[in-house]
Amino acid sequence: MLADNALTTVEKARKTLELASEDKDIYVIDAINMASAIIERYCNRQFKRDEYTDLIIESTDEIILSQFPVHRIISVNGKSVKPCLLDEEAGVLYQHISSRSKIVFEAGYTLPKDATIDSPRTLPLDIEGACLKLVRHLYEDDEQVAAIDMADLKSIDMGDMKVQLAGVSTESIPTDVQQLLISYRKMNP
Repeated sequence: MLADNALTTVEKARKTLELASEDKDIYVIDAINMASAIIERYCNRQFKRDEYTDLIIESTDEIILSQFPVHRIISVNGKSVKPCLLDEEAGVLYQHISSRSKIVFEAGYTLPKDATIDSPRTLPLDIEGACLKLVRHLYEDDEQVAAIDMADLKSIDMGDMKVQLAGVSTESIPTDVQQLLISYRKMNP
């Protein structure tokens, strides 16, 4: 089953991989789910259109929200807000917010798998293209899949032996995929 954050569809991945039948779909789905997670980690953000909550530590007049594009601010500290100055694409809210505030907002894109006639996909094509390139890379390179799949592991304890593992770096992601994603990458402030 495709993950909630899947950045492409099985049909598109199958076409990219030039697979005529559905007999390898379980591997295709695994590659899509893994590629989508890797892209979200690399970009330091989520892409699915959803409701998000940010906690504001210090008082400020300019808040860079954790997710973007922002569609609307739902509430601040549980209260609806008056129309405010908002840079939707960048996810920047220009409004005085006091310390220890909670902002609830709707942000992200309609993913290809979630698109309907009434709610068409809004995920940029280059993000889906990066996902498809990474799916091909993962699907065709078993060693790379194993290395990336173990990225979150710090060590493996095998009784008498303990192995320390290094984390996955950007070198694990093909350069052409990184180039497609660079403008969508959220840098930590």
